[in-house]
Amino acid sequence: MRGIRAVGGLTNWQSSAKRLADSLGVIPMATRRRSMWPQETFHVYDDTLVSVELLSAQVNITQPSEIALYLKAFEELRSMAVYGAEARALIVRAIGALT
Repeated sequence: MRGIRAVGGLTNWQSSAKRLADSLGVIPMATRRRSMWPQETFHVYDDTLVSVELLSAQVNITQPSEIALYLKAFEELRSMAVYGAEARALIVRAIGALT
């Protein structure tokens, strides 16, 4: 791929991928269970704050009914994700595609 440069070497990326995939969920592009696509980037901090990143602003959500929508979306996305060895394999495969 043009414009993408690997930093730190493939071995370093692969070892980082092994550590990261244990706690990072990866949603495979080919998942059949995909019930939604994220509309924007959001971070759930707790049950009192969700931060949403839009093109022009960052919005902090504090209304419980709105936070509930993001918690539901997070759970749907989490249920589609793979973790551990399966996530690690996807990450390593993506890194391999860049080299």
